[in-house]
Amino acid sequence: MRGKYCFIVLLIIDTLTNLVHAANVLTFQQALNIAYQNNPSFQAQQTTIEQAKGQFVQAKLYPNPTVAIQAENIGIPSTLESGYTGTETTISVSQPIPLGKRLYYQGVAAKMEYFAACLKLEATRSSLYIDVGQTYIEAFYAQYWTKAAKRLVSVNEEVVASIQKRLDIGANSEVDLKLAEL
Repeated sequence: MRGKYCFIVLLIIDTLTNLVHAANVLTFQQALNIAYQNNPSFQAQQTTIEQAKGQFVQAKLYPNPTVAIQAENIGIPSTLESGYTGTETTISVSQPIPLGKRLYYQGVAAKMEYFAACLKLEATRSSLYIDVGQTYIEAFYAQYWTKAAKRLVSVNEEVVASIQKRLDIGANSEVDLKLAEL
């Protein structure tokens, strides 16, 4: 029984070695990198993380000041009787001042949004890892069993040739040949 397991393990190691030395081998890490690069959901979540990072930086800063210019009665005075003496211009500058630790709480909220985006990306990364892993293993087994089937076909062809030779010399019946050809 132990010899049977050793043989199976050696056969698997031999198969893995042959697969690694093949010319066009796609490793699991390469398949994973391809999936990460070509998955639009993964790329969108990376962009969301960058946006959340920017929001985190912006949330801790004071709001931008505003400048307003207002001009009235634009034109050239026609007569002194009209009462028009020139253009009236108003320039105002305002700076909103956040009160009551508003900047602190905005920063905390933005940080939590960033962490949530990072966790969502990790969940997607884990899901992709599992999907790629399952697909990779399925492809590996399909390749392995295809090679095994090819080996069995070649063994069967050798058996048929052997039975054909034995049939020619009269040592086997034609029924054995038909069974081997199946």
